[in-house]
Amino acid sequence: MPAKRTTADNRKVDVAIICTLDLESDPIVKQLRNRRKTLGNRFQIVEGDAAGKRLAVVRVEPSPKRLADAMDALLFVHRPRWVIAAGFAIGIDPALNTGRIVIADELADDSGRILKINLRAAPEQRSTADVVFGRLVSMRNPPRTKSRKNDLRQRAGAVAADRVSFTVAELCRRAVARLLAVRVLIDDASTDAAAASRAVLHPSASFRAGGWVGAFMSGSGKTSRLMKGREAAKRHAARLAALLMTVVATLE
Repeated sequence: MPAKRTTADNRKVDVAIICTLDLESDPIVKQLRNRRKTLGNRFQIVEGDAAGKRLAVVRVEPSPKRLADAMDALLFVHRPRWVIAAGFAIGIDPALNTGRIVIADELADDSGRILKINLRAAPEQRSTADVVFGRLVSMRNPPRTKSRKNDLRQRAGAVAADRVSFTVAELCRRAVARLLAVRVLIDDASTDAAAASRAVLHPSASFRAGGWVGAFMSGSGKTSRLMKGREAAKRHAARLAALLMTVVATLE
């Protein structure tokens, strides 16, 4: 039997999920059946089936240029009806602890622009202990200290901060694709971020690698702290992946 010919129609997906770290994307990819991987210019797209839908999971560097390139390829080839910006965020609302999942009903950027999100298709989880709905602010360098988190909370009126959700939303708006932003808090407003977290969660792969090498060479217990930080992030990402499958199943 001849191999199935790849056409534009059989590359279409129902939902695309955008991540910037392998820690964020890997547990989502593990949910997919019948996987097919595409490598682009500093981005990766893995297609597959899950939650009754055809999905594409995109991992891309968080710079605006890389995001635009990946989104162009995604929207042109795969034409998703929905795009979900997913992954980690920093909690800036003191009422929210690490591990809470935020579904954005508004997105803001550091200059004060605001985009509202239609959540009619979101699951009915507003009353749960794990999920909160609120404004998410995107910025190139999310706050790491307790004082900067508090300042951003007062200025932006947001519950959490990330790097790319607003940029993804703008790209979706231009392409008339519907968007959700769903993120798990890997830090909260109560303390300064641990120094080791930069080597686990920094967007630059070379920075992360350098952090691990430096920790190993120092011999001061930093490697153990990095490993604990990475394992905690993996647990949060796994919870997020499970919630995303619930969200995806509701989208029409």
